[in-house]
Amino acid sequence: MLKKILLFAAKNHDIGRVHDWEDAEHGKNSASKLNGAKGWDEFSADEQELIAFVITEHSKGKDDNIQAISGL
Repeated sequence: MLKKILLFAAKNHDIGRVHDWEDAEHGKNSASKLNGAKGWDEFSADEQELIAFVITEHSKGKDDNIQAISGL
């Protein structure tokens, strides 16, 4: 199942991008669009939370990532 989670996150991590340049908010924007993504309903609530977390964090800086991970 981990492979399926990673593939889904990789496929959908930039669906919230509004341009190709610096876009620090695109991870959060992408995570907010996951509910309509094909295959989203195949994941449990815990898996959905993990996917949304990874996608949200991928566009943030290292310090923000460390802080978010330490809060898990």
